[in-house]
Amino acid sequence: MPAIPASQFITLVGIRARASKRLCMNPPCNICGTAATRLADEVQNHGTAPLCYCDDCAFAFFPCVEAEAATQYTRAYYDAEDAFARPDTAILYGELQSLIGQRPPLLDFGCGRGHYVAAGRIRGVEVFGLDVCPADCSAHPELYEQGVIRRGLLTESPLFPPDYFGTVFAVAVLEHLGDLVGNLKALHRLMQPGAAIFATTLLWDCPESLRCRVTARMVLGGVRRSWQRMLRGERIELVTSEYVDARRTPAQLADWWYVTDRATHVSFPSTQTIRRLAAQTGFEVQSYRPIILRKPA
Repeated sequence: MPAIPASQFITLVGIRARASKRLCMNPPCNICGTAATRLADEVQNHGTAPLCYCDDCAFAFFPCVEAEAATQYTRAYYDAEDAFARPDTAILYGELQSLIGQRPPLLDFGCGRGHYVAAGRIRGVEVFGLDVCPADCSAHPELYEQGVIRRGLLTESPLFPPDYFGTVFAVAVLEHLGDLVGNLKALHRLMQPGAAIFATTLLWDCPESLRCRVTARMVLGGVRRSWQRMLRGERIELVTSEYVDARRTPAQLADWWYVTDRATHVSFPSTQTIRRLAAQTGFEVQSYRPIILRKPA
């Protein structure tokens, strides 16, 4: 996985250290608010921010202030992300259609530089994007100018009309969100009755979190494209066997590669977490692998 620039890592660690100091010795769970257990006080790539765990939600997290952490998604961050094999766009849109019907308009929640949005528009898909990625480092600035991609936090501003989207997808986004409840409630307000969210993230209690048909095809598509780039002489980091994950216990989470991989990974749900989130935010769980949540019709 690409390394986060040292200056960005130091700043993010400082933000989380300040956040953790504002909290009590047993920080409240980001989902249910009950006192969480501190699993570890120091974790690789996370400085002194404690890794916490809520028994009620089976949810592991690092305390953070989402609005402050969002400032770390800079040009350097997205440059590093672009070195990683991105899942195949054609497979993504094909599976969205197959699994949840791809009812328009679509929202790419956490769209980064807008690659999926731009590719979807070329394919004739009515898709919009939302991210904290600064407009000046977008790969498609014209989409910002047209209002197709918008910048901001849903927890601070709606950014789109209510009951607007028929489909929402979030590829490798949930693990970056400090306020899962707030973001899902905001998405619920923006979605049409019967609309669905498709999300990919690792569930720590699921032994085949990324072995499902959809994500496996997406990852393999990204690897195939990466080899093609390598043959053209480009430098690229490939997806490794770590993506086929094993079942873990809470005590093992401080050493889990998905936790230690980067400082911007702050939320680590389980299947129980997803059930709790759905119940609190008005969704029904349709699937866990990948995560599909549907707003009741």
